Amino acid sequence: MARRALTEVKGIGPSTAGVLSEHGISSAEALAQATIEAIAAVPGFSQARAASMKKAADALVAGGPQVASSKRSTPAGDTQAAPAKGAEKEKPKKGKKPKKDKKKKEKKKGKKKK
Repeated sequence: MARRALTEVKGIGPSTAGVLSEHGISSAEALAQATIEAIAAVPGFSQARAASMKKAADALVAGGPQVASSKRSTPAGDTQAAPAKGAEKEKPKKGKKPKKDKKKKEKKKGKKKK
């Protein structure tokens, strides 16, 4: 059986694969066999991230579905679709005041000068 590249594990890109390889974890199989403590000893890996990456590597090596690295999964009975990106409410922009009518400004300036 051929060894799988670390980048095949969900959540691991080329940079992370390079860091793991520098610390002796050079394949998805090696990641799946490593302990969470050993993975967490790699710079940039917390206990939570190490557990998530190990779980994703375990799933890949076992041939099962990939596990999302740090996103909440949807309960099995929940069939409601997530809103589309464009459907989100627009937030007011900070720091920009609405433009005032020029006529109102001119009236105010005229009253002050008299």
